[in-house]
Amino acid sequence: MDDAAEEERFTLRPYQDEMLRESLKRNVIVAMDTGSGKTAIAIERARAALEVCPSSQIVWFLAPTVNLCMQQFSVFEKHLPAYKSRVLTGHDNIDRWTDQIQWDAVLQDIRVVVSTYGLLHEALGHGFVQMSSLELIIYDEAHNCIKDNPGNKIMQDFYFRNVSQGKPVPHVLGLTASPVISGGVQGISDLEMNMHSRVITPQKARSELLKHVHQPHLCKITYPSSESSPATAIPPLLQALSHEERHYDIFTDPYVLELRSSDPAKLMTAVMGRQTYCFQHLGKVHRQTLSVLEQLGPTAATRYLSDTIERFNGLYNRNGQLAAWDNEEKEHLRRIFLRISQTAQTATEGQSGSDEPDVLSPKVESLIKLLESESENMTGLIFVKERANVRALANLLSRHPVVGSKFVIRDFVGLASSDKKAKHVVEPVDIKKQLKTLEDFRTGVVNFIVATSVLEEGIDVPSCNIVICFDPPGNLKSYVQGRGRARHERSKYVIILPEGDPVAGPHEWAELEEEMKQEYLRNMTIDSTPMEGSEKVGRRQYRVESTGALLTTDNAMGHLYHFCTTLYSVSYVDMRPQFAYHSDKSGMVSAEVTLPACVDPSLRQFRSSRSFIAEKNARADAAYEAYLGLYQAGLINDNLLPLTKEPETVEMATNPNAQLIEVATRLNPWAAVARQWSDEGELVEYCISWTKDRKEFPDFSLRVPCELVIPPQFTVHLNPSTTYEISIRKVGRLPYTKANFDGFQGFSKALLWPVHSSRMVAGTEPFVTPFGPREYANLDACTFQWMSNPDLGKQPVLDVLGVLDQDLKGRIVHHKYQMWHRFVFQRVAEPSGGDEGVNIVVTQFLKRRDFLHRVATGLLSHKYTTELILPASECFFESLPVDFVTFSLFIPSILRRFEMRMIAEELRTTLLGPVGIQNLEYVQTAIMHDAAQEDSNYQRQEFLGDCVLKYIMSVDVISKNPKWPEGYLSQEKDRRVSNRRLCRAALDKGLDRFIVNDSFTGLKWRPYYIHEVLAAEPEKRELSPKVIADVVEALIGAAMLDGGVPAAQSCITLFLSDFQLAPIKESVAELFSHASDAALNLASLETLVGYIFRKKSLLLEAITHPSFQQYGPMVTNSYQRLEFLGDAVLDLVVVKRIWETHSHLEHHEMHDARAAVVNSLILGFLCMEFEAQPSPSTSDLAAPGSASRLCDFLRYSSAGVFAVREKAFERYGQFKMEVREGLTHGTVYPWAALCRVQPDKLFSDMIEALVGAIFVDSGGNEDAVVQFLERAGVWRVLERLLSGGMLARHPKVELGRLARGQKVDYESEVRSGMWWCRVIVGGKPGVWCTGTTRVDVETEAAMRGVQRFGKVDLEADVGTDLDTGLGTGSDTNLEIVSETEMDLSP
Repeated sequence: MDDAAEEERFTLRPYQDEMLRESLKRNVIVAMDTGSGKTAIAIERARAALEVCPSSQIVWFLAPTVNLCMQQFSVFEKHLPAYKSRVLTGHDNIDRWTDQIQWDAVLQDIRVVVSTYGLLHEALGHGFVQMSSLELIIYDEAHNCIKDNPGNKIMQDFYFRNVSQGKPVPHVLGLTASPVISGGVQGISDLEMNMHSRVITPQKARSELLKHVHQPHLCKITYPSSESSPATAIPPLLQALSHEERHYDIFTDPYVLELRSSDPAKLMTAVMGRQTYCFQHLGKVHRQTLSVLEQLGPTAATRYLSDTIERFNGLYNRNGQLAAWDNEEKEHLRRIFLRISQTAQTATEGQSGSDEPDVLSPKVESLIKLLESESENMTGLIFVKERANVRALANLLSRHPVVGSKFVIRDFVGLASSDKKAKHVVEPVDIKKQLKTLEDFRTGVVNFIVATSVLEEGIDVPSCNIVICFDPPGNLKSYVQGRGRARHERSKYVIILPEGDPVAGPHEWAELEEEMKQEYLRNMTIDSTPMEGSEKVGRRQYRVESTGALLTTDNAMGHLYHFCTTLYSVSYVDMRPQFAYHSDKSGMVSAEVTLPACVDPSLRQFRSSRSFIAEKNARADAAYEAYLGLYQAGLINDNLLPLTKEPETVEMATNPNAQLIEVATRLNPWAAVARQWSDEGELVEYCISWTKDRKEFPDFSLRVPCELVIPPQFTVHLNPSTTYEISIRKVGRLPYTKANFDGFQGFSKALLWPVHSSRMVAGTEPFVTPFGPREYANLDACTFQWMSNPDLGKQPVLDVLGVLDQDLKGRIVHHKYQMWHRFVFQRVAEPSGGDEGVNIVVTQFLKRRDFLHRVATGLLSHKYTTELILPASECFFESLPVDFVTFSLFIPSILRRFEMRMIAEELRTTLLGPVGIQNLEYVQTAIMHDAAQEDSNYQRQEFLGDCVLKYIMSVDVISKNPKWPEGYLSQEKDRRVSNRRLCRAALDKGLDRFIVNDSFTGLKWRPYYIHEVLAAEPEKRELSPKVIADVVEALIGAAMLDGGVPAAQSCITLFLSDFQLAPIKESVAELFSHASDAALNLASLETLVGYIFRKKSLLLEAITHPSFQQYGPMVTNSYQRLEFLGDAVLDLVVVKRIWETHSHLEHHEMHDARAAVVNSLILGFLCMEFEAQPSPSTSDLAAPGSASRLCDFLRYSSAGVFAVREKAFERYGQFKMEVREGLTHGTVYPWAALCRVQPDKLFSDMIEALVGAIFVDSGGNEDAVVQFLERAGVWRVLERLLSGGMLARHPKVELGRLARGQKVDYESEVRSGMWWCRVIVGGKPGVWCTGTTRVDVETEAAMRGVQRFGKVDLEADVGTDLDTGLGTGSDTNLEIVSETEMDLSP
């Protein structure tokens, strides 16, 4: 970083001010020495632009490296705090920002962006950023903007285009210490032309500049040339390495061995060109060591090679390292390095080791002599060209007895790391150590850094006393940049050269630099005239007008490879584009590119538009033709990127991991009823009848001003052994009168008060739902009088005893010291000697208010069954009869049933009106979360709806996109059915207010008062996005159950209205129309499948593996598209079968059954079993020459597929009887046995592709699909599962359930080529299992865990007391007598 920019607040120096003023007049490239404060000019130029431009405009600062970006961003952020800034690098995963919405969200309110050249070029190229939106572009290290540098491409591809079209362009400011990379005044003109700018340097204030820039003393040190030096002896270790490379046996290379069995076509290329990683890596180590030998001498070469071998062995033995390598390659190289070490050791046996002096090159000796002469407080940089020499030289100097003790020396090769395997060993980069080196250098801990040219520019290092060029500068830029690091007064810049070398020394470089300065000093006096850019000759380009995205022959290759990486990879298939070249008679070359087989045949091959001299140009042109063709076919979007998932909205992107979101409060249907109450009109009367063991009790009435939705008959549970059946019917309408209103409201209060008074309002507030006795005439005088006037009080127990004793059981009793505490009268206590007065036996009154849920025996609090004795003289009876009290207890439960029904009906008739669902029960079930604890919840219907949604969307996506590969189809389907999308759609429609997730307990129940309901404020609540999405799927399931697929489609369209779904039959007909009518003879396969195809090409496509090299006129898609469709169809027919025959199953039972039938293991096994003449007792292989097995018809061209089939059939032959026995007679689904067979996915893909083919060819006939599944054995497995007696759940899932919250871990490891595993539950390990694959052993370990825990009674859940508990008071005379079952029943 420039020193002037380091200050917290700075004032521009005169020469900086001069440059700023020039940049405000025109586009300029400021050329000033390193350390002169160019960054300060950039900051003030950016400030000036931001102060006058619209807030939508951006200042974009460009730097050549990420490190420099981070460094300069911190400066801009500190000195321009008023403007929001952001740095963009590859670490931000920008390659995933594939839509304008994401870019707009990232750049919202941003005024300053700092990035690399390449990032802005990509953003402009894809149309995410427009050149007209930039106010100012600042190029740091502007001398790089030449030729194909991305900085130059920004100008040529976008800036000059806007200039030619008269569109706005940003101002340009360049910063450099050397405006040319290699000599010549012409370089300045080229740079000026490229950047539409003038190169300038301070003129008026040049003397001021010279005051602040300290030019180092230029020195040249020479050493004896190689001609005059004795020949360098080759050390034994390097001799052994050279021998291994010269005599390398290419036929033992692991890659060659693999190609022999998998891809013979590539074998010749690999062998003839020795294009294997192991050989290339060995060669690189050899070349690097030779370079060290030549530059530094034998000692350094031996140490370098020894360190490289030691580093490889360390990584080899360290778990998780070299993960990108094949095991065979690692082992192969390890053996080679071992032979090298052993050979060298044998050659040096008997020689003295550590006492031998270092053998150094003359060049190193001259460097050491220089360093020995410097003072101990010297700091400096030593620039070396090769990375290997950097490390070796730093190591050599650190171990030198004089230099190493005098200075702290470290190496630095940059902060960039590579994913390439070669970099891991030959050129390792430890980012933390490299950063520590820089920090220690800044703080003075380190004196010298040996570095590559990476420290010449960009990375912030302090001024040095000396800069040493161990290798001469490669160009003027390197000279100027490197020299600029020696900024201390009386510093030195040293170049080490061999004697008599014609390469320019420091003084020659200085003269060339001065010539350059004079040239751009003259620019200060020349008027700037517009300079037009021009397109490159022969360069083709296509621009998308809507976005400005640009495709050229320069970037097409990269785009095409990126497109292929977005396609779903397939085993044994090379997903890269393949190029072939054709030469004509004149020697000109044209190129043809072939894309992976998952691409539509019409888009699979493209040729270059013409012939070229060089293959490189022909290849680039063919790639351009291919990518343009893909764009025109709709497989590339207008930003010239592969189609990707719909971008998240800004709101969702800010918190992608949110577990809960705020939603509307649940609908209260009583609010609509409350609004209907008035002083006129009619009342609707409903009769509530209730019975116990066929005994009828007095009916009660509910009178409301509007129609309600009547719930079906239901059961209430008073206690574990006492239940009542409640049924409701509409009686008719009554005229509204004040007498009727007041009287019935009074009855309702009298009915509720004895039971619910603690949560009621005193006075005569009217109820929304008033209850009263159905037949007044049948009430006795006492009850009628009390019902009419409940304020008459309570009756002393002694006044009632002996009069109506036989009717008193169950009456409510109060004690005078605790009038708020209720008891239930049981009987008069037996007299006991010495007692005075009469005592009564009571139990505590039931506080529980939820009677909709059964209470298990033993979970009811003992306090309700414990009998107590109270003095009769201190007690009072509640006047309300027992049956009235019991009914009053049930009122909250009755209203809950009404409420749930009314919510469902409101949803059915409003939001779901267009769907036309008739069965209200389906709708009510769909909106019930399991937390609501209703009789049913949405899970089963969600299971169905999820399957139907996937099916309908899959059919729609594949029919509307006939040229999309399977990866695109899956991506689009997933986008449509994602929980996030369904959740957003539900919220937009207001579905959230209908979702019921509050459980009914009744404890806090409060009568609905009209004024309270009308005045209630809406409250927010939180729900999981998944719950909301699940409700949508449950409603789709409800529509499916009510009206089939058409109704389900209508429901989907209601929520996902941006998709215009065609009827299934029409979509299937569209798919059928795209299939070829070619005449094919596939009779034997049709006989095997049991279906005669109308279009044979569909059957051919279903058996074509992506590896198949197609030829002739009949070229089809691979089976992936049909497999995508078949997967959805298979799911649908299986789930429909489960619902049609076993709809009573629980959600998890349905899920387990489906998972056990449609998984790749069982489908693959059944494919291997599928024979022309199936026999229940045998499945011998087909006779030679005949294709009796279904999988024998698979078309493929990969040796890898052949090998995997053979291995699969070996496992099949070994374990098939175990699988068959498990499926036929087992009580547990044979998951473990299927894992041992481990059929490759291509077997199950074949079954699903055939399902898709039959579905399309039959016009969407599900019966035809079912017939094939019956023939394939899928239906037989399903019926076996549904018949009961077999646990279908996967053992891992079952073990997790049995563990009941205890942690379950699988400890897996490889021993002698076999996998071993044991399961650990709650810290307790199980037995070890062994097998050939990790999946196999983990499944077996889980199975044994299930067997183990299934026999052990795990700790049961403790029942919770359903009561909150009430104290009895110390002054109450209570005595526990015995325990009996509580009984409130009349």
